[in-house]
Amino acid sequence: MIPKYLACLLIALGSGAAALCHELLWTRRLIDILGATGEATSLTLGCFFCGLSLGAAIAARRVAHLRNAWSSLARLEFAIALLTLPAAFLPLWTSWIWPALGPDALITWPGRVVKLFLSGLVVLPPATAMGMTLPVLVVAASRTIANNPRLHVFIYACNTLGGALGLLSASIWMLPSLGVLGSMVFAAVLNSGVGVAALALSYQLPNTLYPQTKREKKRQAAAGRTVQPLPQSWLMAWACYSGFAVLALEIVVIRLLSLVVPSSFQATSSVLLAVIFLLGVAALVVPALVRLVPKPGLLLLLLIACAGVANAWAPWLLHQRTK
Repeated sequence: MIPKYLACLLIALGSGAAALCHELLWTRRLIDILGATGEATSLTLGCFFCGLSLGAAIAARRVAHLRNAWSSLARLEFAIALLTLPAAFLPLWTSWIWPALGPDALITWPGRVVKLFLSGLVVLPPATAMGMTLPVLVVAASRTIANNPRLHVFIYACNTLGGALGLLSASIWMLPSLGVLGSMVFAAVLNSGVGVAALALSYQLPNTLYPQTKREKKRQAAAGRTVQPLPQSWLMAWACYSGFAVLALEIVVIRLLSLVVPSSFQATSSVLLAVIFLLGVAALVVPALVRLVPKPGLLLLLLIACAGVANAWAPWLLHQRTK
């Protein structure tokens, strides 16, 4: 039998791989419908992360009341597999739209409204379910193993690195071998496999908070004496700024790369892979940084400052390298 800790991390890895694989495939599918432009990429990314944030907000209000978190996670993964079907068959039910509107609508406000509506209709529902999976997974793991902040960080890191693995597999193997529709079906099957694994754990593992060991209690007591939590309003402000900066920079870099690579889809996949992989690696480094800098406010200020400098410097460097 797989150890409980490893099972939680593998489920996080598989869920992240399926989610980012879907995101890349949605971009590819919407490019076929909306055109190979930066607008299609921006709409897909915007709707995807909007759905993730909406799902996380819904889960934050509900996770404490879940009777069986593993069973809830399984239902979410099955729901994602079903909600991705409209994107898989998008050309079949949208082929009439552009002939009905006419070619001029592509560059006027009716065309923009239709593009936004299609992107939201296809991406928002499954992305919202995806946003709920990580909070539910963290609660399930906390009830199974231990309510340890380090566990939460490692689950996030595995989920993010799984996303990078999904992006790499989709761009290198799945799309050339299976095509867009076959790749979407494969990603939905992966969601279903993660759901089956979570459902199996719901029958095998306890659903009550796992008792902390003496070592964990001592570590948390020592952390409580040395670490002062930041006010929630500041945390929300920093989180909002950080997400805005990352996504804005991502779109800028994709637009710049689109000027020198053969297609905007190649630029999108390469930038997404780099961003998601580095986010996962950075999450793995966090526990070591917290030990070096025990004051979270100071550490957060340093990281935000470094990110701000990088955000300002990266587009200039990329422009110099590609002009």
